[in-house]
Amino acid sequence: MITFDWLEQHAPVIAFMTGREEGDCGWEGCASGSRATCLAQAPIPSERLVALRQCHGDRIVVVQPQDAGRGSVDRASALADADGLISWESNLPLAINVADCVPVFLAGPGVCGLVHAGREGTAQHIAEKAVRELAEHDVLPESLYALLGPSAGPCCYAVSPEMRANSVASGVSARGDHLDLWDTNYRQLVGAGVPAEHIHVSGICTICQPGFFSYRGDATTARNMAVIMRRSGL
Repeated sequence: MITFDWLEQHAPVIAFMTGREEGDCGWEGCASGSRATCLAQAPIPSERLVALRQCHGDRIVVVQPQDAGRGSVDRASALADADGLISWESNLPLAINVADCVPVFLAGPGVCGLVHAGREGTAQHIAEKAVRELAEHDVLPESLYALLGPSAGPCCYAVSPEMRANSVASGVSARGDHLDLWDTNYRQLVGAGVPAEHIHVSGICTICQPGFFSYRGDATTARNMAVIMRRSGL
């Protein structure tokens, strides 16, 4: 498990991402118990965890108090078909599953969020849309802090010429035949009004650096779980 001290120093949140050591914390991990075990160690109230049925889109869900527990034990109970979560509730953990896609953590005054920004979501500007959604709820972009967690890096994210061309046409950065989702999401956040100094890129590639499940590296169905939660009373 990797914790994100930089974000926790700037906002009253708990933020982390699981890895191989914690076992599969995706939907299969619900059945095995590995998800509940790692949340207890965090400590996070696993029975209140809110998760999504991710679909590689750009829909952002505003989580309500009555959503507590949606997706905590199985996929069927998760919030339907979305790739971003924002919440003003404390002690209500938000979670996404990743295995190369970029987890974008957001935190600001009284609010936190989590975005699943894979290639398709990034092309649809999901991180930018999350910031704009918050702005519609009177959260100033300049008050936000954002962290891009471990994910496929530009060192390893090689794609076909056709996919590269389509991705670049959608605004995704590329270095040769490698896509750069880190730079793209960084630019989108800045473009949405988040100060550059309020954005931290972890720089950890899940494909070439050990410790995390990687779909592109291992063709695995196992998933890492990214979690953020506002601390109680803050």
